[in-house]
Amino acid sequence: MSLHFKQLCIAILLWNMSFAQDEAEIKKKKFMPITVFQIGYLVPTAYGSNFLNDALDLSNGYLADYKLYITPKIYVGVQKTFFRANVTNESLVGVYDDSKISHHYAQVGTTIFPLNSKFNILAGGGLGYAYYKNFQSNSKFSDDGFSLMGNVAANYHFNKVVGLFFAVQLSKDFLSINTAKDVDKFLNNATFSTFSFGVQIKIE
Repeated sequence: MSLHFKQLCIAILLWNMSFAQDEAEIKKKKFMPITVFQIGYLVPTAYGSNFLNDALDLSNGYLADYKLYITPKIYVGVQKTFFRANVTNESLVGVYDDSKISHHYAQVGTTIFPLNSKFNILAGGGLGYAYYKNFQSNSKFSDDGFSLMGNVAANYHFNKVVGLFFAVQLSKDFLSINTAKDVDKFLNNATFSTFSFGVQIKIE
């Protein structure tokens, strides 16, 4: 066997070993989905000419949020918000005392920085279900519809698991209340924002 042939065989063997190592490193570095849970305090504010702004006094509530990062910068998830409201003008909405208002969203969004950054900024949006449970003395009734939302948030992590979040969200509700045409827009549309802050847990 000639020296050149031996050298060629050794070169091919080394190249194969190097390729196998590179392939193993790629598999090792392959991104695995990461879960982030958030729970926080929520402050709602209504806007515009509609029942939520003109006839109800909104109380603070809470937010619960679940995100699944399918890439280092893209997430999908679900979110729930809840707050209460007291009726301040019965002539605009009818005779009832207060309402429990909840929203359930499916959401998608992205981050500006990679997920493992200590500080991050997120932007996202969602489509969901709006539910108004209304109470008057010993009776109750409900209104519902669909809702659109968009949000911007900032996260800060103390370590790989625990962090804080601050978020601003704008929502638009489209309810399905049967009412007169001249007040349809007033009673079936509501625009509001929420400011929330709280704790988040990241699970890798």
